[in-house]
Amino acid sequence: AALDPTIARPVGSADEPVTYEVLRDGASVDVPVAFDAHDVSAILADYWSVLTFTIVFQVVAAFVLWRRPGSSAAVALVVASCGVAGSTLPWLLGLEVSDIVAGWPFLLHALTASGLYMLLWPAGAVHLPLALIAGPAGPGRRAIALTYGLPLGAYGGGLLVSRIATASPTAWLGTWPILQLIVIIPTILVGFILAARGYRVAARAEKDAIRWALIGGGTSMLLSLGLLMGPELLTGRPLVPWTTVGIIALPLPIGIAAGILRYRLFDIE
Repeated sequence: AALDPTIARPVGSADEPVTYEVLRDGASVDVPVAFDAHDVSAILADYWSVLTFTIVFQVVAAFVLWRRPGSSAAVALVVASCGVAGSTLPWLLGLEVSDIVAGWPFLLHALTASGLYMLLWPAGAVHLPLALIAGPAGPGRRAIALTYGLPLGAYGGGLLVSRIATASPTAWLGTWPILQLIVIIPTILVGFILAARGYRVAARAEKDAIRWALIGGGTSMLLSLGLLMGPELLTGRPLVPWTTVGIIALPLPIGIAAGILRYRLFDIE
């Protein structure tokens, strides 16, 4: 219905609330809802760590691309940083009733905070570890296709199954975050296993460079699984607020930067 131009879409404001007819315990109740603008200052205050992580990640990715433009690792970092930047702002703003009523803001949220995020998520989780252990040639095309295709296909299949299983479109929306976690958690584990195996067989000089990136990525992975994603999937509630996800993810770009500065990771002087 978000694409249907014939549907009447009420435009509300604080002065002119929109009245919803709500069925509550079998009775019809008219509920006036006042629309208001997002409090950007409050959002920045809550999610400063996420914005900090996004900026640091982009700076590291841009530096690696500048110094090693032909490197597969640079491609993975840039793709991951674009995915983080493109999906972060809609995620911070959240999904409001007014977005669904207006139609196109809901589509924007769905295509970025859900679609773009799930499309580009494997860049940092799997593509980057593959690039770290594959050497200058980088991973093959088949490996790259599987890296992005399998998680996205699993998420798309999950969306289809959950739509059939749920009673309404709004109930279906509630399954999206859970489906993301079901796909993301195994993806993270696969990426870490690949990086750990690559580290074991790497030469001594390469181990010193990879170690910092592995420590940073491993720290972010353990904290994410233990404090956010795992508890959210098992109990429906994380152990710490999602506003802290930027701090939890920050060790990854810091570890990459440390590997570059101390041990010439990616052969960058």
